[in-house]
Amino acid sequence: MTSFRQPGTVLTDHMFAVPLDHSQPDGEQIEIFAREVVGAAQAGTDLPWLLFLQGGPGFGAQRPAGRETWLDRALTQYRVLLLDQRGTGRSSPANRRTLARLGSAQAQAGYLTHFRADSIVLDAELIRRQLTDEPWAVLGQSFGGFCAVSYLSFAPHGVREAFITGGLPGLAVTPDEVYRRTYRTVIGKNSAHYERYPGDAEQARLIAEYLCDHEVRLPDGAPLSVEAFQSAGAKIGVSITIQQVADPYVTALACKPTQSSCGWEMSDFGGYPYTGGIYYPIGTGYFDCNASKNHQSYCDPKEDQLDQQAELPGGSIMPWETYVAQQIPMLWIPNGDFQYLAADGNLKGIVPTSTRLSIFPQDWYYSS
Repeated sequence: MTSFRQPGTVLTDHMFAVPLDHSQPDGEQIEIFAREVVGAAQAGTDLPWLLFLQGGPGFGAQRPAGRETWLDRALTQYRVLLLDQRGTGRSSPANRRTLARLGSAQAQAGYLTHFRADSIVLDAELIRRQLTDEPWAVLGQSFGGFCAVSYLSFAPHGVREAFITGGLPGLAVTPDEVYRRTYRTVIGKNSAHYERYPGDAEQARLIAEYLCDHEVRLPDGAPLSVEAFQSAGAKIGVSITIQQVADPYVTALACKPTQSSCGWEMSDFGGYPYTGGIYYPIGTGYFDCNASKNHQSYCDPKEDQLDQQAELPGGSIMPWETYVAQQIPMLWIPNGDFQYLAADGNLKGIVPTSTRLSIFPQDWYYSS
């Protein structure tokens, strides 16, 4: 264990060994990272534990600096454990590199069945029993809330109390009904904004009307719809505070950089994720000289020329892609299986799925 201090808190890092498959406790083991947080004035006090389950899925736990947001209130009563759920953060990773070692898509899908909420709950129970003999409190945010509900189902003896924020599965209501209850709050926030900036209401209406009647595209070629305009508006008023944190490297590596088989992966260039979709395979907007999203000021006339040639009728993308892959530290993902499904054999209605990786639980049902 490693302990260090931040303003108002004492942090202790833990690493736990757990089975990959809890039905085979003596089988392959993986590591789970968790960070203990306690108020500096209460570091030696015997406080009850509060387990925080991060939303996502797929994200490591928060890395707070000091006693920010909800943590300030929690630390008055609890010793908090921020869990990097299996496969995320500094826990044993589950990513392209680790999955590729398994071979077939079927083997990879089978492996991923061990990274669902039921396994996360069983990890938490093993960890709880190493830290305390008492049930603990659980705070689940978004997907973490679904994990908290699973915890109450699979191991209620381990939970003294559960707090859920935004991740409570409905028994009889649909997502549409839940969202309808948010409309009044959204209207109130819009009204407050337009009261402060009275000219924005008319301006937003004119922009929305124009977008409805015209095809508008952003500099990178992406369509600007009314919905996209509304999403962009959500960023208005966002403020950013920059602080130095104790651990700049928060993601577990699949191998050591000194190993010949290991390479550094980069998922973004200049601050924007290059995730394929409408941008792939042409890098216009990202890599061209003075492109809108080329925030690292990369500029190569040959890249520009190859990019332009690739966009011409009958043009080939291969010369451009081959050249840029050697020039820019960007991970070029090879073509492979588009999507893996891992589900109980009796669960029906899971296909077809959306080409945007969406799922439709309302269509699922079990057969006997």
